[in-house]
Formats: sequence, C-alpha cells, structure tokens
Amino acid sequence: HRYPCCWRCHHELIYRVSREWFIRTSKLKDRLIEEAVKVFFRPESAGKAMLNWLSELKDWCISRKRYFGLPLPFWICRNGHLTVVGSREELVSIAVTGTGQLVELHRPWIDRVVVRCRVCGENAYRVKEVGDCWLDAGIVPFSTLKYLKDREYWAKWFPADFVTEMWEQVRLWFYAMLVMSVVLEGRAPYRRILAHGMVLDEKGREMHKSLGNVIWADEALEKMGADVVRWIYSRQNPSLPLKFGYEKASKVRARLNILHNLLNYVATYSEANNYKPDSKKPLSPEDPLNRWILSKLQGLIVEVTRSLEELRHEKAAALLEEFWVEDLSKWYIKLIRWRLKPAVAYKYKYETLQTLYHVTLQLLRLLSPFLPFLTEYHYQQFFKQYENSESIHFHRWPAPNQKLRSPELEEHMEIARNIVKTCNSLRAKAGLKARWPLPTIYFNSNQRVRQTITLLKQVILEGCNAKKLSIGEPLNKGFLKEEFEHGTLYIPRRLTNEAKIEAAVRELARRIQVERKRKNLKVGEKVKLWISTPNTIEKDIRKFEEYLKAATDADIIKLGTLDDGVEVEALGIKMRFKFEK
Repeated sequence: HRYPCCWRCHHELIYRVSREWFIRTSKLKDRLIEEAVKVFFRPESAGKAMLNWLSELKDWCISRKRYFGLPLPFWICRNGHLTVVGSREELVSIAVTGTGQLVELHRPWIDRVVVRCRVCGENAYRVKEVGDCWLDAGIVPFSTLKYLKDREYWAKWFPADFVTEMWEQVRLWFYAMLVMSVVLEGRAPYRRILAHGMVLDEKGREMHKSLGNVIWADEALEKMGADVVRWIYSRQNPSLPLKFGYEKASKVRARLNILHNLLNYVATYSEANNYKPDSKKPLSPEDPLNRWILSKLQGLIVEVTRSLEELRHEKAAALLEEFWVEDLSKWYIKLIRWRLKPAVAYKYKYETLQTLYHVTLQLLRLLSPFLPFLTEYHYQQFFKQYENSESIHFHRWPAPNQKLRSPELEEHMEIARNIVKTCNSLRAKAGLKARWPLPTIYFNSNQRVRQTITLLKQVILEGCNAKKLSIGEPLNKGFLKEEFEHGTLYIPRRLTNEAKIEAAVRELARRIQVERKRKNLKVGEKVKLWISTPNTIEKDIRKFEEYLKAATDADIIKLGTLDDGVEVEALGIKMRFKFEK
C-alpha cells in the first residue's frame, strides 16, 4: 500500500474515520455565490477559484481532535440533549460548577465547567473537540469591530474595502469570512481582494526549518532593510510565486540607491544655488526639458493612481521605478547637471530648480505608501523645511495637472532620446567615451523627425555631447553610421586634436571631482587649483580655464610644473593636479 506522509516530520499517515461536527454550508451555496460575484478579485483567477469552490461546496467540518484551539461551545447531557452556549455571560448563568476557576475560555478550564441542560435539567459536559481555526478567523469582521456592543461603530468599517492574503486563503480565510457574513448580514464582508502567490526561497523551494532555507522577518528587515523588502513585494506579480532571498534584495537595493542619490542631489544643488522654494510662484517653465519632465509626471500620477485602484501594485511600482531611473536619473538630471553648477550662469536656472523640487516632492508622495522609511528620511532631511506638513505621510495623494500635459512634446523627446541612444551605441563601437565631445554629428531623417531637431536641438547636442548637429550626410568617409527607426546618424570615427585636448580636460575635471569627494568637500566650496600639463598644450588648456573653474568649484587656477599631486593620463596626455581650500 502507498500512504501519505506528513509534510513536517515525514512520517506515514493513515486515514481514520471519526465522528465530527459540521456546519451545513451546502444549503448556503446559492447565497454565497450571489455575494461572491459582487467582489472584485485580483488576480481574476482568484475570483474564478472562489466560484469553483462554492459551486462544489460541501458541508464545513468545524471540529478538530486537538488540545489547543478554540473550544467548541457544545455541552451534552447523558440524555443526548445538546446545549450551545453563545457567550461567557450565558455560560456563567447556566453553569452548575466550575466558573470559579475559569481563568480563560480555553482548555483545561473550560472543560471543568458543568452546565444544566435546558431540556431535562441534567448536568451537561463539554465535548472534547476544539474548533477549526478558520471559525476564529472568519468572525474577525464582527469580533474585532464591536458588532455585539456598538453596531454603529461596526457599520462604519463594514464591509472592508480591501483584503489581501495568500492565494490558498480563497478556500480558507476568504471563504470563512464570506460564510459568517452571509449568515449574519446577508452580504460579503469585503469589496476587493488581492490574492498573492507563495513566497519561496531563491531556488524556488518552499521555506521550511527542516531545509534550513527559512528567512525570518526579523532577519530580513535587519539585513535587507524594511523598504528593500517592501519593494521586492511591490514589484512582484501577485499571480506568481515570489522567489525571495538576498540576491534579489541586493539588486533591489541598487535600484533604491539610485533614488537615494537622486534625492541627495536635489538637496545638495538646491542649497548650493541658494534655492528657496516658493509655493506662490506658479509652475510655468519655458525650457522644453522642464516642460517635458512635468508632463511625464502628470502621466505618471494618472497611471500609478489607476493601477493602484485596479490593485495592480506591481504595475504602479514598475512605473515609478522607470520614472526615477530612466526619466529622472539617466535623462533629465544628466542633462541639467551642468546647468545647476553654482558657477554656471544659466537663463532657466531658477525654473529648473523649481521644476526639480516639484517633481521630486510629488515623486516622494507617490512613493510614500511603498517606501515609507526612505521617503520620510528625505522629507525630514530637506523638503520639510519648505512644506507645511510634519511628515510626507501627512500629504494628500497627488492629483494630475492637465495644463502641464504635453503628449506631443513627450513624443518629440522620445525621438530625441532614441537619437542619443543611437549616438551612444556608435560611440561604443568607435571607442569614444560619452564625456569626450564630438565636433560634429550628422543626421538624415524625414520631416517629422526634423521638427524634433528644431524643437530639441540643444537637448540632442547635450545628450550626444556634440558641438554641432548638421542635417544630411557627411562628405568624407571618416564617420561611423547607424540606421534606426528615425533615420541615419553619423559620428566621427576619431577625435580631432582640438577635441582630444577638450576630452582630456573633461577627464581631468572628473578626476578632480573624485578627489574633492574623497576629501569631503561640499558642492560650491571653493578651492585653489594647480595644474601641470605638457608645455606643448598649456596654451590650449588655458582656453578651458572657465570651464574648469565651473566644473571643479575652483576660484583660482594656476598652470605650471608640479612635482607632487595626483597624476592623470587621458588620450595620451599626462597631467598632474593638486588643490587646497
């Protein structure tokens, strides 16, 4: 014979027939189905599973032959009469003995209470069975909301707007609550249900102590961080099992670090530029880059709100992450970084700072239910001083401003981003780093794309790090080309000598910034800078003195020979620098 095995101790099991207590739920089937179809289930398959369960419904076995658990409130006398007790008060009123030692309504104390049979007056004794745990869980919408003591209070909270638990609860907790509620009130106890998949280890195995693969909540919160754990769950499709572990947590932390650094950047450069947000000044940017990010924000608010209302939290989280990684960090902030240097005079600097502050504050508001600790930290560190609310969690949910929407601008910007993406692809083939400036790039396209170039030419030049953009094809063969959906892009295979010197200066500036950071210098904190270069290019380097001052926060630059300092080599040019406050 083949026998089932206990999943916990792996001992063989034998089925045994015994007498049990049942609730005749089969008679409620039609009423339960009628109420279940009114509930919104996500995923939809969870709702179908509930209806399948109800359509094949059997009577509910509510008794368990265990010691611990909810004692069934059934007393039987020797004549076989059944007494069902509905409350502690009722138990005390009909008890013959045992109430003096009744510490709580559990075994062994409850078993010592003898009651008088209502039919024949004989002594009645409690049955030994305890109840199914789902009897306790199923009555939660009533027992925890003062149903018997304060019906008005209960009515404020019933039915629940939202309930979430594991998929298996369809035929357990969700079902138990539905039965109790239909019997007592004739309606479902919840409006919307989110059923999620099982949490497994990273290899896809169930977590068990016997396998040694369990990650306890306290351990996960301590080693991963609460917001990392929350974001793992937020990004997960609830219809699929979640493979949970430290490798996944490490990848999620890297994405959250981008957000953390982005928010630090906002605070740092707002303070470095002495920017003080003023809510009385309306958002009406002229720069197309600022108008674009505000338009994207309005679309984000609409889509995230809709996704959450549809219980599609994983879609909302994906949209938010794409926004802060792709739209903000890799595109918008990359393009405004130079413009917000304290020493750089830029026509739209105030509106750019205003836009950046507004966008990131709205992003914090959208993210606060997902990442409560990270968002609150940054709110307290910077945003709170300019806002009326004590906490990011006291802010109202953002509402979109349709006046800031510009689908046409978003379409043009997407074309511009594809042009820059293609340029970076060509740079990789040519071995030209992104920070090395290109003298000229050529672009051949249709009229629609040329409208994009007219509108966003400066954005494309900055994104490609090019000095000039010409329409058409180059006259010589010293160019690489790539065809893509919007046209054909050409970039030079090699840098000119002048471009090489500028590229070397860019590398020098980057290395100086690294050294400033290593020495914990703040943005805007001025230094005196010494630079040593080959005599043959010293004159050329002087052309970039103003650039170096702005890029490195240097108020004085001296060129000459250095015997000490940090050595830098770029494109075959050896340089040395040092600085002091």
